[in-house]
Amino acid sequence: QKLPAESKFNVETVDRVNGMLSQLKTPIANMKLYLDTKTLNNTLLKKVDELIKAKSKKIDQNNFPVMKEPEFSFRSIEMSDFLQLLDKLSRMNNHIILQGEAATGKELLAKRIHCKSDRQGNSFLSFNCSTTNEKNLERELFGYEELDPMGKLQVHQGILEKGNQGTLLLKDIHLLSIEVQNKILEYIKENKAYRMGGIERYSSNVRIICTSNTPVDELISKGIFKKEFAYFFN
Repeated sequence: QKLPAESKFNVETVDRVNGMLSQLKTPIANMKLYLDTKTLNNTLLKKVDELIKAKSKKIDQNNFPVMKEPEFSFRSIEMSDFLQLLDKLSRMNNHIILQGEAATGKELLAKRIHCKSDRQGNSFLSFNCSTTNEKNLERELFGYEELDPMGKLQVHQGILEKGNQGTLLLKDIHLLSIEVQNKILEYIKENKAYRMGGIERYSSNVRIICTSNTPVDELISKGIFKKEFAYFFN
C-alpha cells in the first residue's frame, strides 16, 4: 500500500533523523556505561562489607580465644574433694575471691572455674592491679570517653564492657582503693557502669574472680578492704 504523498520521507528528512540519532549515540553509550559502573560499584561495596565483617569477627575471635581447661595432676583425696567443690561453685555464677600465697595456682583455679561455668564459650580476661596507677586502672576496667582534636567524641571500651558475658580475673585486689571498690560494687549490683568522662551507663554481665596474697579478713581489719566488697565476693 502506497503512503499519501504528504506522508513520504524525503532525503532531507531521513538525513535529519540520522543526524539526531547520531547525536543521541554518545549520551546513550554514556548512560549504559554509567549503569554498568553503578552495578559494578554496588557489587564491590557489598563484597568489601562482607570482608570487613569477616575480618572483624576474626579479630574478635583472636582477641578473646576460647579458654582451654587447665589440667591438674594430683594424687591426694583432699585435692580431689577440693576440685569437686570448686566445680560446684563454678556453676553457681557467684563472684569469687581466691586468697593464698604467691605462686600457689590461683590463676589456674580461676581458669578452671571459668571453663566449668556457663561462660566457658566466652572471653576469659585477666588484669593485674599492680601494673598501673589508680587512674589508668579505672580507665582499663570501665573504659573512658574523650574528645579528639576535631571535637569528635571518642569512646574507648573497658574490660568490663569488652568482656561481656565472660569472666574477668582481677589479680592483687588488695591494691584497690576504696573508691575503685565502690565502683566495682556498683557494677556488681546493677551490671551497669559509667565510662570515665561519660554521662550514660552501659550494661554488661561479667563474672569477676579476684585474687589476693593477703587474707581478706586481715584486709578488712586494717581498713584496706570494705566488708561489703568482701561480702559480694563470697
